[in-house]
Amino acid sequence: MSANYGDDAAARLAQLEARVASLEQRLNALEYGGAAAVSLPGQSPTPAWPDAATAEIQRLVQAGNKIAAIKVYRQQYRVGLKEAKDAVDRMSDLR
Repeated sequence: MSANYGDDAAARLAQLEARVASLEQRLNALEYGGAAAVSLPGQSPTPAWPDAATAEIQRLVQAGNKIAAIKVYRQQYRVGLKEAKDAVDRMSDLR
């Protein structure tokens, strides 16, 4: 192995730790409706849910209308069906 292997591994580890921290921040904002801007490495920050959207999604989840909650989530975050469903399922588990 080369002497640079340790340096490469340390740099890769630091990069992965930063990505995990960013994902945790984004997940917390999505789950709890945080108002802070969040971003993934290499992307510009996007605002977390506006309070009105958070309240609407939570209301729909509490009413048992997951399909509508997923639709609102997808429109708000411009994400795919699976990501929206997983997020709404997590919200449902929290109630």
